[in-house]
Amino acid sequence: MRAKEFMIKEASRDIDPAFDLTDEMRDAIKVGWILKDRAAKVKDDRLSVAMSRVGDELTDWKKGAYGSKSLEDVAKKSLVPLELVKKLVAFAKQQQSTMPDQAPADTGADDSEKYGPSDDEIDAKAKAAARAR
Repeated sequence: MRAKEFMIKEASRDIDPAFDLTDEMRDAIKVGWILKDRAAKVKDDRLSVAMSRVGDELTDWKKGAYGSKSLEDVAKKSLVPLELVKKLVAFAKQQQSTMPDQAPADTGADDSEKYGPSDDEIDAKAKAAARAR
C-alpha cells in the first residue's frame, strides 16, 4: 500500500459525518455559484454586487452557526431586499451551471512539458553556447 492511499483512508475515517452536505445545501451552493459566476458578466454594477453578495451567502447555506437558514437571513446578511433575493434565486435556478460535476482527472503528466523546452533541450543549447565562445 502506498503512503498516499494510507493517508487518504486514515483521514476519511477521522472526518465527522456532521460535515456531510445535504441535498438542500448542495442545491443552495450550486445556485450561489451560478449567481457569483453570472455577477462578473453583468454590466450594471449594483446588480452585479447584489448577485455576488447573495451568491456568497448561499454558498454558506446552513453551514454551522454562521450560515443563513432562510432567504430572510440571506437578505439581512447580504443587505439585499428580500424580493430581489427571491428573483435572483429564481433566475439562477433557470440557468445552466458552469461548474464541472466532477474534478478533472489527473493524467500524471507534468504540465511544464507542455509550456516550455525540456531540460535536455535547455542543456543542449547551453552546451552549444559554451562551445561557441
